[in-house]
Amino acid sequence: MDRYSGFVRQAEGRITAAERGAAERIAVRHRLPRSAAIVRVFPRGVDASLLGGLHGLLGEGYARAGAIRGRYRLVGGRLLVSDITADGRPVSHPVALSSARGGRCR
Repeated sequence: MDRYSGFVRQAEGRITAAERGAAERIAVRHRLPRSAAIVRVFPRGVDASLLGGLHGLLGEGYARAGAIRGRYRLVGGRLLVSDITADGRPVSHPVALSSARGGRCR
């Protein structure tokens, strides 16, 4: 099995200095334009947790959703996806993501 998920997220909002530095090094190495989007790649287990949580919240609407958006937040060592919308409609609850090893996020 692949270690990383095939899904990527376009970074928006705050980006840490370390993440910005890594993005700049990648852009220089691959001769990308300054306007290139920053994306994030997650381990497959994190996406399995996210997709399962979204399916539980959206039910039958999950398979028909064209665009699902949300905000990642670190709360008390737990990674949550909140402010979720599916095709512009708000979803009532956040999704808590667990790490592959069951530990706390840092």
